[in-house]
This record gives sequence, C-alpha cells and structure tokens, in this order.
Amino acid sequence: MTPSDTQPPERGQTPALDQTNQNVPLTVDDVKNIINQAQVGLTDSVAVGMQIFNNLGDNITVFGDILRQALTDSSVAVDGPLSALVAAAQNITKIGSRVALTNSEEIKTEIGGTAIRFKC
Repeated sequence: MTPSDTQPPERGQTPALDQTNQNVPLTVDDVKNIINQAQVGLTDSVAVGMQIFNNLGDNITVFGDILRQALTDSSVAVDGPLSALVAAAQNITKIGSRVALTNSEEIKTEIGGTAIRFKC
C-alpha cells in the first residue's frame, strides 16, 4: 500500500473507491463538494443533476439525511416529482451506472403525464 491508500481523504474530497468492492459512504461535505463541482459553469438544472450523478463515483452509498442536508446547505431546491423521492429516500447506492434507492414509504408521482410508483 502507498501512504495515500492508508490515509483518510482530506475534508471535502470524495474518498477513493474501495478496492474490496464495498460501497464508500459519502459524508455531507463529500456530497456538497460534488454539488459544487457540478454547478461550475452550468445553469440548466437538468445538466447540473446529470453532472452530480456523473461525479458521484461508481461504488458509493449516500444516506437520505446526508443527501437532504447537502442539498439544503448548497441551496439546491428539489422541485417537482423528484422532491417526493428525495424526501422519502433512506439511502441511495450507485454501483457503476446502476442506482438503487431505498425509500421509507411508497411514493406516487407523475412525470410528463405518466404515473410512477416507487415501492419500499
């Protein structure tokens, strides 16, 4: 192991991926840093959202309370159908391009006229 492998990441830096294929839990500061990086030079909320997703890494877990706190601290408003999903999220896991969301309750919302239901 190199010294950088044995030292925790500096505050505000996203931790390196765990080589044992375990998910790395992100902190509020990690998520805020990802949000801030995504907002640089972008004004379209969809583009910012996609950039946040791309910046998350490939093997992470974000607990719902941490996500909500980071969004609040970063002054990011979550509106529309996504707001119900974010409000009920217990944790979000991303492995590669696959995202799994564990929610605390059944969520019903509508996107572009299509009813969508997320079950626990």
